[in-house]
Amino acid sequence: MEIEFISHAGFIVKANNKKIFLDPWTKGKTFNDSWALLAGDIEVDYSEIDYIFVTHEHPDHFNFPTLKGIDEADKKRIKILYQKHASTRLKEAFEKLGFAEVIELPIYKWTQVEGIDLYCGSAGSMDSFLAVKAEGTTILNLNDCVFTANQYKYIAKQVGKIDYLFTQFSFANWVGNNADEIGATQKKKEDILLQNEIFSPTYIVPFASFVYFCNEENKRMNEWVNTPEDILKMGLEKIQFMYPHDKVNTKQPAFNSEYAVERYMRDLENCKIDPTPASKTFEEVTAAVEANMAIFQQKIKAPFRKMVEPFGIYLHDLDRAIFIDPKKGTWEETTREKARYTMCSQVCWFTFNFEWGTGTLQVSGMFLDKDHPAATSKYFFFQNMLSTGFLSTKSIPQTLRTLKFLWRKKWEIFYRFI
Repeated sequence: MEIEFISHAGFIVKANNKKIFLDPWTKGKTFNDSWALLAGDIEVDYSEIDYIFVTHEHPDHFNFPTLKGIDEADKKRIKILYQKHASTRLKEAFEKLGFAEVIELPIYKWTQVEGIDLYCGSAGSMDSFLAVKAEGTTILNLNDCVFTANQYKYIAKQVGKIDYLFTQFSFANWVGNNADEIGATQKKKEDILLQNEIFSPTYIVPFASFVYFCNEENKRMNEWVNTPEDILKMGLEKIQFMYPHDKVNTKQPAFNSEYAVERYMRDLENCKIDPTPASKTFEEVTAAVEANMAIFQQKIKAPFRKMVEPFGIYLHDLDRAIFIDPKKGTWEETTREKARYTMCSQVCWFTFNFEWGTGTLQVSGMFLDKDHPAATSKYFFFQNMLSTGFLSTKSIPQTLRTLKFLWRKKWEIFYRFI
């Protein structure tokens, strides 16, 4: 088996003369242009790729520009691997992009594809992980998944001996106003130590954090991330970093970790920060809010809307504020003092203009929350639920699919609470 690291959360596994590309994001920015690839754009020869596996719908994993840019002939040949999620939305998105075949992997069950054993598991409402077993080697790609100790133990029992553990090493969402106020960096280190204790892999390859926050609105978070040097200081000799296009032959594994870390640290010193996005008018913002509230009223039933607290947003580039009440589906202009959140007008417009806007807001960190750590409005929970579709019951076939998805996740859910 051969492993080639590509970028961020993407790497290629070659086994049985087949190549699987996991989570390709090789060019451009994402999350409303607030994340950029630390090592820059990467070239990949897709004529050599047989399969693409995508863990979940976040655009640093399901990256639309990267996938759209693949040659049409290659799209007809490359087969897509994706978890059998409750929602068929991503499967349909792959088909619209021109991929001829989408193979849905049953979750928490071993599946064989051309002599390669695959074990796909689900985490939460959208995330997934993948174990790849072939030629006497097992790779576990945990990606963004965070589990409890009991959940990790369950996965370890199902997967068996792990040779290469790929795991996220820094935070990937809002963590505070002026510091890492939730202790995300330390929690991530503790999680790596827990994974090492339970899985006991031969090697740990930190990844899925090779980005930087590239806008004036979120650049502050670059000061708080776990860097590759920070992870090396944990003192685990089995930790090995890989730089884009580094390769490892699993029969004779050899890493160039120190050089990879050196290059990443240089990249961190040369991050280009974009200015605050161009302003939207107050009328554009409120039109997006009104349209969003109409959908929210339609899709979230009254008993659940009663759980949703109103909130205010101060648009710092317009010096205006808006107070939003999702329970009633209304808004009104208010004062800066009565607003909980601060963001620019474009970010606010994006949040309400797109179904996935609230998820993007939380991941991008392009806002300040003066009431932190008070609980956020349930609006964000319900909006994210709508965007992932993991509890959809819009038809009888869809309801059955959702129930099957939840049933396959029963042990994941069980071990989360014991």
